[in-house]
Amino acid sequence: MDPQRVGEPESSTIEMLSLIEGHLNFPGFYMVLLGRNDELISVATIRIYDKRVAEVPLVGTRFQHRLLGMCRVLINMLEKVLKILGEERLVLPAVPGVLNTWTTSFGFKQINNCRTIISPRSYL
Repeated sequence: MDPQRVGEPESSTIEMLSLIEGHLNFPGFYMVLLGRNDELISVATIRIYDKRVAEVPLVGTRFQHRLLGMCRVLINMLEKVLKILGEERLVLPAVPGVLNTWTTSFGFKQINNCRTIISPRSYL
């Protein structure tokens, strides 16, 4: 399947956000790619369960683009697309080493003292 261009990030230095459907027999799994020219900057995997919950189990940014806000651009664009698709909640399982980053820098909130966190912009 060819990547689908799903939006224009606010930053003029980023050219596209692509949503690629999972291959084989994994319905509901997607890869979200943030890139400029032919260069991959940041990537996330996403699983859309239903209209209530979308989960992002993996997010990564290439080393040379870290600490430049690229992950923030990716997450912001992903949240906009999920809202358009009618998703109500974005959750993320966070390992202890980055839990603080997600809660303080991105505003995610921890659910019941476990390592799953929820986006502050969940739409309920």
